[in-house]
Amino acid sequence: MNLVEPSDAAELLPQLRAGSRALLDEVEQRLARIEAVEPHIEAFLAEPGRADRLRAAAAKLEKAYPEPSSRPPLYGLLLGVKDIFRVNGFETRAGSQLPPDLFSGKQAGSVTTLQDAGALIAGKTVTTEFAYFDPGPTRNPWNPEHTPGGSSSGSAAAVAAGFCHAALGTQTIGSIIRPAAFCGIVGFKPSYGRISTDGVFPFSVSADHVGIFAANVATVTKVAAQLCRSWNHKRATVNSNGNYTEPSRAIIVPDERYLAQADGTARFGFDQAVEKLVKAGFTVHPSPLFDDIDDINAAHNDMVAAEFAQVHAAWFDKHQALYGRRSAELVERGRGIPSARLSDARDGRGVLRQKITDQAEELGASLWVSPSAASAAPKGIDATGSPIMNLPWTYAGVPAVTVPCGLSTDGLPLGLQLTARYDRDETLLRRALEIEELLRP
Repeated sequence: MNLVEPSDAAELLPQLRAGSRALLDEVEQRLARIEAVEPHIEAFLAEPGRADRLRAAAAKLEKAYPEPSSRPPLYGLLLGVKDIFRVNGFETRAGSQLPPDLFSGKQAGSVTTLQDAGALIAGKTVTTEFAYFDPGPTRNPWNPEHTPGGSSSGSAAAVAAGFCHAALGTQTIGSIIRPAAFCGIVGFKPSYGRISTDGVFPFSVSADHVGIFAANVATVTKVAAQLCRSWNHKRATVNSNGNYTEPSRAIIVPDERYLAQADGTARFGFDQAVEKLVKAGFTVHPSPLFDDIDDINAAHNDMVAAEFAQVHAAWFDKHQALYGRRSAELVERGRGIPSARLSDARDGRGVLRQKITDQAEELGASLWVSPSAASAAPKGIDATGSPIMNLPWTYAGVPAVTVPCGLSTDGLPLGLQLTARYDRDETLLRRALEIEELLRP
């Protein structure tokens, strides 16, 4: 049985809107896929009656939009939602054993926005506990003996397995880019604040990003256009003077101290991808941007630990026995971080973001390229792999996307991480469309 079968929603959505592909037929195909493959992957939270609910939701959507011309842009898109988002009709457990009423509240704004655009909820996807490192049962569709990554484990695996057309996840260190790369799909983390985190159980308010998983950049772009604040496709092709401009074909490669955090497999895949870009006409500039990467890593890790402890202060002492080991250790560590250190770490985000902006302007470049993860997906599901390659971009709050760039010698996916300066999300995804095609096997 082939466990990897992502669905190209960018191609499918126009067919659903036009009626050349029946919505109920598409729903039945996804339900059949879930029934056949989900027992091997465990990407979704268990939901008795999922099939009946989805069929009823699809019928209701069809009735609401009988005329193709009136159908919304994401009509019929099946959406997986990470279980730290509040969704009406579903409990939110945040991958934990804590009482779910602790996480109840108004539905996440991002979910409402996508439903208003025509999306249907395929189900809640598995998350690591509190979106940290204690994993759930989800396995990688490429090889079930390997992790799908985390913390958005179920969202990445569900898209890769073809259970849904797209999925929502979050990234506080590397929880979108890494699992997307491990599962051989596209993951997009926007600029900090461009997608609302309202209704999402927090990890670290200074670093939490809502992001998107899909089979390809075109689908991610369709979803991002609905979710990102002030989205404008023209921003990818018009400069500050209002004139048409092609994004620069100059790309930046961070320095060796950062790249040395990746293993030989990840480095080989990265070098091969860069070589293909050079042959396609891209110019590569080496950069000392992260010559202080150890300090950046330490600042981000202290910041998220301290804020994680603040989030859990109200109930950790009462429910400590219900916490996983890694989550409990992070709370304890976060409690010991001085407030002055937290303040300095928060300030450092803006300093790094400005360095990224200054370097882009100096070199006339629109992109940085780097490995999406420090390795291919590790064997076993008791850990989710290192997010270290994603950390500085998350810390700075700049947009990032991963596109598949080949396979390891073990047949596991590798990804190329593309990043841009802050608030240049449209430019990033426009360039990613081209690079995705160049790197396609």
